[in-house]
Parts: sequence; C-alpha cells; structure tokens
Amino acid sequence: MSNGLTTAEAAVIQQSFNAPIMIEYDTNPTFLDQDKKGIWRYLVVPRYGINLVDGVNTWYADGRLTIERSSDHDIVIDREDPAFNLGWIRELQNGKFSLKAGYEESSSRINEIQRLGRVFGDDTRRTRIVEANLEKSLSEKLMLLTDFIYEKTTYTGIDAVNYWIPTLRVAMSYALNERVEPFAEVKLSELNPDGLGDSRYAGALVGARFNVSEAFGWNIRGGWTSIDGDQTDDGWQGGVGAKYKTEKTLTNVDLVRQVEPSGVGEYVEVDSLTADYSYELSALDNVGVNGYVSKHESRSLDFKYNQIAAFYSRDLTDNWNARLSLAHRQLKIDSDDKVYSNAIGVTLTYNILNF
Repeated sequence: MSNGLTTAEAAVIQQSFNAPIMIEYDTNPTFLDQDKKGIWRYLVVPRYGINLVDGVNTWYADGRLTIERSSDHDIVIDREDPAFNLGWIRELQNGKFSLKAGYEESSSRINEIQRLGRVFGDDTRRTRIVEANLEKSLSEKLMLLTDFIYEKTTYTGIDAVNYWIPTLRVAMSYALNERVEPFAEVKLSELNPDGLGDSRYAGALVGARFNVSEAFGWNIRGGWTSIDGDQTDDGWQGGVGAKYKTEKTLTNVDLVRQVEPSGVGEYVEVDSLTADYSYELSALDNVGVNGYVSKHESRSLDFKYNQIAAFYSRDLTDNWNARLSLAHRQLKIDSDDKVYSNAIGVTLTYNILNF
C-alpha cells in the first residue's frame, strides 16, 4: 500500500473524504414566540477534496452534498444542497497568485435568521463566487496582498433581494520585528440589488498585530467607512482580537465592527463579539464552548442575534469521531421580546486523508 500520495510524472495527487452523520433536536427552528414546535433533523454531509501539486502549480477541487430530512415537513423540508470549489495556486518569486470559483446552495431558513433577523420559509439561497488573489513580498519586511472577489447571491421562494457585488481589497503589512507587524487596508465594493438602486462602499483600515509570545498574540485595527448612492452613510470600522494557546487549551476572542452586504439590498453595519475556548481532556477527548453576540443595523434592519454553544468530541479510531453538541440561540427584532431556540445534536464523522 502506498503512503497516501500517488505520483504520476512530476505530479502529486492528494485526496480527502469525510462524511458527518448528524441527528439534532431543535425546540424552535422557526423562532416563534408562540405556538413553538420542535423537530428532529437528520443530516448526512459527504465531502470530497482533491489536490494536484505539480512543481509551482497546485490545482484543487472540493465538493459536498448536504442531505437533510426532518420529522415535520411543514417546518423543515427535505433538502439536498450541493456546494463545490475549484481553484489554482501558482507559486511566484517572493509570493503567490491564486484563482478560485465556488458555488453553494443552503437553507434560507438557517442563513437568513442570522444575516437578516427574519424567519423565512425553508427555501434556498444560492451563492456564486469568483476570486483572484495576489500575495507578494516587496522586501524582506514589506508584504502586499490584493484580492478581487465577485459574488452573486440569489434567493428562491422568499421575500429577499437578489444582488451581485464586486469587491477590491488592497492591504500592506510591515514586519517591524518578530513581535510587531503594523498593517493598512483599503476596500472598495459596489452593491447591485435587483430592482433597487446601487450603493458604493469605501473603507480604510489601519492596525497592528502583536506576537507577545508563542502562546499569546493580539491585534487592534480601526478606520472609517463611507457609503453613497441609493444608500448614504458614513461611519467607522475596527476591532480588537486576541489568541492564547497552551499545551491543552486554545482561546480566541474577537470584537468587531464591520459593514456587510445583505439580502435586503443594503449594506448592514454589524457589531459582534465572538469567543471560543477548547480544552484537550486527553489525546482522544476534547471539550469546548463558543459564544457569539451581534447587533445588525441598516435603514430597514435592526435586530440582535446571540448564540452560545458547547461540545464534547472523542476520536473513536483514526477515522471515526463522535461529537455531542448543545446550542442556545436568541433573536430580538427591533423592540420585540427575545425569542429562543435550543438544540442538541449527536454527530458521527468518518474522515480519511491522503488516500
């Protein structure tokens, strides 16, 4: 048997496959404040990926199919949602260039509760993305990063606005020393919603990353944002984040204000706090908690979405993993009372790398 790498001429092929199988009970998947009804959801998500490395070139493809069934089709319909990515990476002198194309279908009920604060029927959100990226070392300490992304998002069966948006981002960083790296970024985009006027976004950001030690690092950034066109607004963006790692624990915290496109045809200002903590009980067992608190505002949106979750996972064999997860979610729209949803799930995952 080979070592997992197949060599043909100068090329190396690497493959991976995993298939989570999940059973979940959700007490209130539609976030109703009255007449709440829980459901069982059953999911299988096979994923396959392949890389072909040939000298300075890497081609890759990966795909997955989310197969979902439920105990009540009036609340959650049966679904088969595909997603795939294709890409190419070329190593350059002092840098690299990459191209990527992606397509994804997903449940509008799940995604748009978090993005729009609205409870839609269980229909489909489709996202298409094309991305080009250039990373280049201009000197031993100066790095240039340029991204161009084209994204098109469409909805079926729900009252949301289809849109397409091109985005250009240019960032530079300078390594003052091993511990301090200041950076700056400029970002431009144009939101083109169907049936509504276009809006243009411009933002600039400066900040710094601090690697205090091998265990601890943090960053801070801040800047301005400007929107004109059909939507007009000026504001600020920024955040602070930290990461702490020990032999058995990993902690991440990030407090952010940013501007995002949305399915109401507007840019949305999002304030969020994310915190994650995991602990390695043994070589086979891990536990963790994560929390997410957010506030979303635009001309037509004003809501808060919060979530706290916990998990326990165990590696059963080299290829099999079992996971127990718990989640509590809250949604508050305008001045209405909060509505809640709780979920408990068990996932069994088969995973194989480099075959």
